[in-house]
Amino acid sequence: MVIRNIEAMVSKWECGALVTVFSSDTDTMPLIRPAAFVYAIRGGFAWVEPSYADPYGASSPSLHIRSGEIQESGAGFTLHLGQGRITVYQFDERDPAMEDDAYPLRWFANHLKDNGIQWQVERERIRELIAPGLKAHAAELRARETEKAG
Repeated sequence: MVIRNIEAMVSKWECGALVTVFSSDTDTMPLIRPAAFVYAIRGGFAWVEPSYADPYGASSPSLHIRSGEIQESGAGFTLHLGQGRITVYQFDERDPAMEDDAYPLRWFANHLKDNGIQWQVERERIRELIAPGLKAHAAELRARETEKAG
């Protein structure tokens, strides 16, 4: 099952991930967002940006939920949208191509270390905090499916 496979994969990404959003099939300048945590959910995935831990507050929402068809692709996965796609892959700070996108994830790693927080423990704590949002999203998906079927 794709969800279990994706969850098993992302639950080991202790350095975080990069979420690359292509707005169309011809998009050559994607939006790249850092992800402290990625979660596989029914009908898509969710990610939480490291900014949730900013002691001064996040400048934008930290939780993002996207729906669509997921396909595993190498060391990550791709979610296909009506137009465009989102590609998610593990952050590797040794990869020079990721240098420009490294700061938020390095900051987050240092935040956890400085506060004696284990990544896996924090991942599960945040999963519990976002659970209401994930449930609301699932209910919205079910309502849309019921509406289409009716």
